[in-house]
Amino acid sequence: MKAPSCHEFGFKEIDKLAFEMGVERIVHGHHHINYQDQINNKNQTIIVDGVGVALAKCINIQGEVVEKEQ
Repeated sequence: MKAPSCHEFGFKEIDKLAFEMGVERIVHGHHHINYQDQINNKNQTIIVDGVGVALAKCINIQGEVVEKEQ
């Protein structure tokens, strides 16, 4: 999966598309790290959640970590 520009190897084109679509949150399925950041333009801030899928992290729509029930 490609990442927004706040990621070391991200792309501004993803930012542009997200702003044009009115996106409020991007979930970037990353393979080995978790991170949280944001991208901004003049009128909008988008939250970016990097989810370490190899770490089996799961988040809900609010960006909160969902824990496995025991």
